[in-house]
Amino acid sequence: MEYKEINEEFEDWKQTWQESEFLNKIIEKRKERDFREGYMRGFEMALKAAEKVSRVELIQHSPPYNGRAYTNRFATEVELQYQDQGKTLKIFCK
Repeated sequence: MEYKEINEEFEDWKQTWQESEFLNKIIEKRKERDFREGYMRGFEMALKAAEKVSRVELIQHSPPYNGRAYTNRFATEVELQYQDQGKTLKIFCK
């Protein structure tokens, strides 16, 4: 009989905990952290892939170019920079 009361008390506490704002904040912070970590892993993979680049081409699909607007086959270094909260991609070639 005594154990049943403890279990019922635990179930009441568990229900209260699951509905609490504190738990919701913890879950939200965990989601934000997981998103940041995933974003950074993707960014690091893109940077590693960019290390292999030796040719840069800019393709424009509108007049007057309708194709390659810029090509550099002799790039010794290529650096990518994201600016303006990721809205601008700048490519620096040496």
